[in-house]
Amino acid sequence: MELYEYFLILRNKQRVFWMTLGIIVFVALVWQGNQGNRFGATLLLNISRSGSQQTSDYTYDGFYRLQADERFADTVVRWIGSPRGTEDVLHEAGIGTESLRTKDLTGFFTVGRLSSQVIRVEYVRGDSESTEKIAGALVKTLNRYADELNRDARDPSWFMIIGNDPVIRDARVSLEKVLAMSVAVGIFLGLFFSLFSHYWEVQKTRNREQ
Repeated sequence: MELYEYFLILRNKQRVFWMTLGIIVFVALVWQGNQGNRFGATLLLNISRSGSQQTSDYTYDGFYRLQADERFADTVVRWIGSPRGTEDVLHEAGIGTESLRTKDLTGFFTVGRLSSQVIRVEYVRGDSESTEKIAGALVKTLNRYADELNRDARDPSWFMIIGNDPVIRDARVSLEKVLAMSVAVGIFLGLFFSLFSHYWEVQKTRNREQ
């Protein structure tokens, strides 16, 4: 078929096209307006030390200390991403986990190490109050884990985790994004159903002629 023939088909089937586009956009806008509350939180954790250790040995300008901080930061990332760690944090925040599967617990936090001593944690909740509680519970739980590792050694310069107040923002899908995506999907489906409608009519005509 020539290109102009497709334009003729779309002109003849413009009702199908516009109906499809309108339905898709309408459904998307209804969904956007009925979204539940979603709050996204971003929390920065800093790996610090509870004290300093006096030593006469050469410390290579703190190289080994920084290397140890980096290894401990990796351990903290593993704690946060584990189902056990997530469940302990939620229990500390007073949130029940009975309805959560292991997969849900594993993916509850999005964790990334930004540097040797800085970790970024992101998560989403349905209310701002529990979002703030989780931030405090996370820091408290991680420091409890760290203290348990140092229970026997009693290192005076052991690790500690410091967390700032989380940055909380509305995590719902914006109207602009929903509108843009629904229009794109509506145009695609509108073209598809218009061509399919034409094809169906051609096939029915051929069957009658036979």
